Parts: sequence; structure tokens; C-alpha cells
Amino acid sequence: MNELIYILMLILVAILSATSQVLLKLATKKKYNSFIFQYLNLYVIVAYAILALAIVLNIFVMRHINMSIVSVFSNSCPYILSIISGKLIFKEKISINKIIGAIIIIIGICFVVI
Repeated sequence: MNELIYILMLILVAILSATSQVLLKLATKKKYNSFIFQYLNLYVIVAYAILALAIVLNIFVMRHINMSIVSVFSNSCPYILSIISGKLIFKEKISINKIIGAIIIIIGICFVVI
């Protein structure tokens, strides 16, 4: 496969991971009648299924791209996507600390990739 395909899969891993986090946050916003349903509801089950898919894709990509790039990208980018989705979906405020943290993450990714 072309390396571009693996890079796109790596981006998909980050998106899937962030999507999983959004679904888990949505699950916390609802009230449930029992303790069991807090942890066994549609949001949580789908979130963990998506996360499992992201892990499988991540392992597949690690076979073809340098582990240092895959590891840094797949572990760091979901933080940035979570900040963005928090603002867009949950109307959370983006503090200066979050902005500085995201910039540091982006700079770190650039250092590892370059």
C-alpha cells in the first residue's frame, strides 16, 4: 500500500479515538435508572467498539510506519480533537492553557515527524 494510505489511516485513528471520547462524554450527560445502565448503554458500548476499531487500525499502521511517528500522532492528536469537539459539541470554553497545550503538542509532533 501507498504510505499516504497509512497516513490517512493514522488520521482516522485519531478521529475515531476522539469520537469515542465524545460518545463517553455524551453518556455522562444522561441520567440512568440503574448503576448497570450507566456503564452498559448504547453510548458506552458504541464508544468502546469505536475505540477497539481505532486500536486495531493503529496496530495495522504500526506495521508500515515508524512506531515513533504512529505513537506520537495517535496519542497526541486526539487531545487536540477533543478540545475542538468540546467547543463545538459541548460549548466548553477553550482556555489559554488549552491553546498553549495544543500548540506544544503540535510542535512536538512536528519535531518527531521532521
